[in-house]
Amino acid sequence: MDDGSTKTNERVKLLEKLVVSEEFIVGEVRTETFEKGGYLKTSSIGESESYYSKTSHISTTLLEVRHKRVNGNPVRKLIFHGFSSVEPGDSILARIPKCSPQEFYDTVKVCSKDQHACDIVTLDVAKGMVDEYTKRIFSEEECSIEIVKKLKKGNRIERSTDYESYNLKNF
Repeated sequence: MDDGSTKTNERVKLLEKLVVSEEFIVGEVRTETFEKGGYLKTSSIGESESYYSKTSHISTTLLEVRHKRVNGNPVRKLIFHGFSSVEPGDSILARIPKCSPQEFYDTVKVCSKDQHACDIVTLDVAKGMVDEYTKRIFSEEECSIEIVKKLKKGNRIERSTDYESYNLKNF
């Protein structure tokens, strides 16, 4: 007897196709850090004053890469929203989304068990959405949501600030 777990597993496997893993060798690494802030207003009776306040810093790591295998993959630059310990010459596994966070969210909603998950039509619609996104050909510049740096004693996993937008556990 099928308790729906087969269809749930099928939906999870379908969604996992939306973020692919590719192996690269790192060339140049550049990290840029930006200050974020805003104007705050304070006022007392009859007076108004505003001042700029530093609230945080945001780092973006830009990686010049070459694909580990010769397969025609056009990616030459990876953008990682966050700080990375990657160095030139490192071998990495980069997880690259095939769609935007909003497209991912919309697809998850269609695949959600809360929205008639057992309905075969819903699963077919989700398959169509995923097929459309996975056809997208990589460009020379892509965003990576996770980098796995291969070390002698194991792996170092670094997740970008965008990672949670693609985490199936959130849905």
